[in-house]
Amino acid sequence: MQETECYAKARGFRRLCLTTHDKQHFYAHLGYVLSMPVQNAGVMASFMPMEVLERFSKLPGTDATHGECPARLVFQTLEETPYRDAKGVPIFWMHKDI
Repeated sequence: MQETECYAKARGFRRLCLTTHDKQHFYAHLGYVLSMPVQNAGVMASFMPMEVLERFSKLPGTDATHGECPARLVFQTLEETPYRDAKGVPIFWMHKDI
């Protein structure tokens, strides 16, 4: 991870974001903190409908037909997360400022 961080920093990046299903304690030890989902589809954005992309960063139980709800407190710890991947498996979103 240190090499990855050095590589990114040398290219001008200031924040690294990642997801993990089960290594959140390892990443926390390296200075990563829990965060909200981020979405970067790159060139895929031109090939995939926005509804498909939004599916990957939606809280369970939210209804996409009603649009975005106002900002609300999302409770998560290194043991529990409200976020799920496309298969419904809990996923932890984390970031680190470098």
